[in-house]
Amino acid sequence: RPRPGGVAGEVMPSPSFAKSLKQGEFRWTPLMLNVLPRVAQEVDEVIRRYKDLLSDLNHFDGEMRHGNPDYDPRLRQELVDQVNSVKDAIKARMQELEGFYFEHQNDGRAILFEKQ
Repeated sequence: RPRPGGVAGEVMPSPSFAKSLKQGEFRWTPLMLNVLPRVAQEVDEVIRRYKDLLSDLNHFDGEMRHGNPDYDPRLRQELVDQVNSVKDAIKARMQELEGFYFEHQNDGRAILFEKQ
């Protein structure tokens, strides 16, 4: 069932996950076979967040190279810390997903992992 604001047939991450992602925390949906579409959407959201942070960091570095007087190294470090936090969260989730898949690989519902 789509969440408000979603496209019909699209599974959206839970509102609490979206909020935790914006705060730099990761409250992943517990891994269960009946919530795999939500899990996949969460992974997509985190990857988008990671790419956005990398883009922000690259933009920030470009501004620094061009001598922008508003450049603040503390802000850059905050971006680096956020990038590293997301990267660590992705690595940890990948390990969880891999273990979950191997545990349930004989269940037809786990085929979503093969497609992802």
